[in-house]
Amino acid sequence: MYIDYQSFSGELTSSLESAGWYPGRRVDLATEFEFNRTQGYNLHPYAREFLEAFHGIEVEPLPTSDPGLQYCDPLIVDVYLGAHGDSADTKWLNRELGGHWYPVGEWNSKMALYIDSTGAVVCTGLGWHWFLGPSIEESLELAVRLHRPLRCLNLRPGTAPAPPYDDGLWFKTSIENGKRIYEKQHYYPPK
Repeated sequence: MYIDYQSFSGELTSSLESAGWYPGRRVDLATEFEFNRTQGYNLHPYAREFLEAFHGIEVEPLPTSDPGLQYCDPLIVDVYLGAHGDSADTKWLNRELGGHWYPVGEWNSKMALYIDSTGAVVCTGLGWHWFLGPSIEESLELAVRLHRPLRCLNLRPGTAPAPPYDDGLWFKTSIENGKRIYEKQHYYPPK
């Protein structure tokens, strides 16, 4: 198993169960995985376990006082929604961030959600790449509980971080010994 279900907070577990998830849930997605393979997506164990456990679930975010996250859309786990019929974003993530990314759904303004072969999760859209967490567990906690700030992971040229944050930091990634490493970098707005 790649996901530590026992580490979920009570709030996350309750929200997932209200959306239809239960411990041991497994959805047969052989047809969907084969279709995605023909579209250029290569499945890895983290994405397989996540999708088999949560496919078809739509989880509403809990209320938050963070102004950057107040209007988040539900987390929707769907093997087709994340793919949007085009593997260009996945190829960009693989090239620019390194690793092996697979689409798993949508979150926050219908942006595509991806899981890396190390378990890290990002959300992409409108030129931004947001870091949800270095693990599936931490990422689910953020997407549902909205308990910490969302951070830009990497930016396409000409874009500014969203949501904005005061410390001028964003994250740069690398992989060492099979684990994704996140380093804080100073953000310099385009001139």
